[in-house]
Amino acid sequence: NGQTFQDRVEAEKQVLLQAGHEQEALNLVAAWNALVALSAEAGLVLQDERMSQKHFTQMFMAGLEGLSQSSIPVGIDRVRVGSLTQIVDYPAKVLYILGADADHFPPAGPGEGFLRDDEREWLSQHSGSRLPHRLDNLAVTQSLINYRLETQPESLRLSAATKSKDKQSLQLQAWIRAAGTETVLLEADTEPDARWNILKYARRGLIFSREKYSHSLWRNALRQIEKNSAGPQIGDRLTTNFILQPGKFILTDPGYRILQPGSISISALQRYNGCPFQYFIDYGLNLRERDIAEDSPREQGSFVHRLLELALLDLQSRLQAVPPADRSRVKQEWRQQIAGGYLRNYYAQLVAEPGFYVYGRPEVSGLIGERLLQHAAATLELTTTDLPGDPVPFYPHALEWQFPQPEDPKPYSLDVDGQAVLLRGLIDRVDVDAGGQKFRLYDFKRSERSNKQSQVGLVDGTDIQLPIYRQVWQQANPQMRVDASLLLFFKNRSENNKNRWSHVYQAEAEYLRKLNKKIEGQTAAELEKDSDFAIALAKESIRSIRRGSFPATPVVRSENDGGSPCGYCQYRGLCYYDAPNRPLPPATVSAADLEKQKQQRLLRAEQSAD
Repeated sequence: NGQTFQDRVEAEKQVLLQAGHEQEALNLVAAWNALVALSAEAGLVLQDERMSQKHFTQMFMAGLEGLSQSSIPVGIDRVRVGSLTQIVDYPAKVLYILGADADHFPPAGPGEGFLRDDEREWLSQHSGSRLPHRLDNLAVTQSLINYRLETQPESLRLSAATKSKDKQSLQLQAWIRAAGTETVLLEADTEPDARWNILKYARRGLIFSREKYSHSLWRNALRQIEKNSAGPQIGDRLTTNFILQPGKFILTDPGYRILQPGSISISALQRYNGCPFQYFIDYGLNLRERDIAEDSPREQGSFVHRLLELALLDLQSRLQAVPPADRSRVKQEWRQQIAGGYLRNYYAQLVAEPGFYVYGRPEVSGLIGERLLQHAAATLELTTTDLPGDPVPFYPHALEWQFPQPEDPKPYSLDVDGQAVLLRGLIDRVDVDAGGQKFRLYDFKRSERSNKQSQVGLVDGTDIQLPIYRQVWQQANPQMRVDASLLLFFKNRSENNKNRWSHVYQAEAEYLRKLNKKIEGQTAAELEKDSDFAIALAKESIRSIRRGSFPATPVVRSENDGGSPCGYCQYRGLCYYDAPNRPLPPATVSAADLEKQKQQRLLRAEQSAD
């Protein structure tokens, strides 16, 4: 009829006003104004950018997600549940909401449905058809609802308190009076209820229930144990040990190749030192959850590593194409490009590579991707600066150097009780001075670490990569000597600096001072000692793997020293360790205590070798 969409909205508004529905008319006008404002803002931001409706919706929803709360603050709610037996045995999962009573939860809806009764009658008269009514077959509908609630094999129910005349919860009184029921009451409302941890116990208990209730990780783990075991009796014994005593789990079945590693990666050794039980699940059972294409801290680290590699390879090729006298000039010209759009060209190349597709999505590239570009740019600019304390400059020499190298006549291996174990690994970056006599090792990390935290990781065996890398590179290049081993990831401050001039925050003086301090604080003798210590721990770990020792006893550290690895472990529901009554983490370790622990650990490693 030639009407525009705005004309149709205006006509609909008049109809609503004439019918006496003033609030609906106001809602319609508000929605139309919001749509016009959104379209105008999108046109200003996107200009002539072509975008599908699906991607525009994803971008819009990503913006809305930033307005929502990610978690419930401590003390805003409290949870009380029944005994552990009740939770495991009863198929219904109940979420009991406090802070509301039965008079207000669930929120009371309108007395009529989506269509009002008068609207339904009007439609019935004009269409000649009888429409269903909310009061039709009320008894049958109620019976059907009750039947479904009672026969569901597994369900989620929301409940609220029903108050008695004295304002006390009737359900709470019933729990207190019931025999054999555990009730958790807290004196302070500022601490979360300990029973939040009950989910881990419930998941473990479900393995003894029917198959449909068992956790997928449990099913996969037990299936792999039965498949890999030499016989049914050994498989049953291992299954029982795995389920009931993960804290003392010992693998005695010689059928597992994991017990005799001919080669092993250094990152796998670090995983074992962090938690032997997690190592067994990863490398003994090859247990993995379904891989989903989504953003994660680990994928972000891989993406930044690849960005750094491509940019540094470009710098390396430029330096090789000019004589030594022009290298400083070429490097300075390359560094000036970083503050511009230099890395964006590599971003488009990266999202086309396998594994990085998720960072090409509009809602990810516009937020997470931009932040990763800032981190990579800051890291490149500030780690390729000529340091004031260097008599000669250092240049990138090797990137993503993998060992053992192809056709290496003498690959690096450890002699563990007469058997050679080949070590595998990947060195992120090696810089060499102009004369090719000194080298610096770089290991890029997603989050910044202090030197003390690195020493804590060295003592407990979870951070032994760099010391062993130094040994490997030294054997492959005996003509060089070590100058420094550095864990690097620049903490970009441009996000919090409103006066910045570019996306790289200009804090070179502060950063270079810290970097100089790190390098000057390292001596060749100390680095040699750290390497020997790391090698001793690696041998000790390999001996423990050969014995089949895979207990669920992860590293215990204070939050200031790195915290517990349980927080990001996807298998934390499979072991008893992360329980409400586990011991508190130790206090922050001092430098003197750290050195004492280091000597004790070295002595223990030497004794295990004997």
